[in-house]
Amino acid sequence: MATFEGRFTDVRELRIAVVVARFNDLVTAKLLSGCSDCLARHGVDTSATSSQFDVAWVPGSFELPLVSQNLAASGRYQVVITLGAVIRGDTPHFDVVVAEASKGVAAVARDTSVPVIFGVLTTDTMQQALERAGIKSNLGWSYGLEALEMGSHFVINILSENQSKICDNFSNNKLDHFERFKEVETISSINNIKIISNSIAWIECKTVDFVNAGDHNIYIGEVTNGKIVNHNKPLVYQEGQIKKII
Repeated sequence: MATFEGRFTDVRELRIAVVVARFNDLVTAKLLSGCSDCLARHGVDTSATSSQFDVAWVPGSFELPLVSQNLAASGRYQVVITLGAVIRGDTPHFDVVVAEASKGVAAVARDTSVPVIFGVLTTDTMQQALERAGIKSNLGWSYGLEALEMGSHFVINILSENQSKICDNFSNNKLDHFERFKEVETISSINNIKIISNSIAWIECKTVDFVNAGDHNIYIGEVTNGKIVNHNKPLVYQEGQIKKII
């Protein structure tokens, strides 16, 4: 039996963005506090000068997907957390906001392959929301743990010789994460990481360490999954050029 799971300790190079709804901030501020506390206790730098942890505030839960999309597509973050609180009132507004927020957040994760944690409380009363934001327990802590687990995976794609355009896109520093994947057909791994379709093979790993190499980092991963897709000739990049194997 194979078991695939994230880890809670490989956080030194993990960059996390949190998008928080200001509406019902009596609740969402407590969720943010619990989330930040969890991340800090697991080794993430959550200080005001941190380069690992950024927080964006939006008016309400309805706006969470839009800002999450921009952050996930920027290529700066391995995981995004959304925090909000929607409390049922006397009108159908509750159902509209919850439906659009949940569908929107799911779409962001699907479209960018960046894990997006759905941390929006949906309750009937303010009392229920407060109980879940610190009075009895703080679900912000749970959302932080989910982020640590989901943010610790990456995939290596072995390209074939007819995929040189994809290689050019990914070596272009002027393109952001979203632009590099534009028009590239992909599927998702078991951990929702992008796999380039029609590549020769792919290897999914969980991050165990990294080495600072000046203008970039070298990630060291433990292989958790993989597959040989076809037996085409591989794409070879040597001495600044793409070469074909004869």
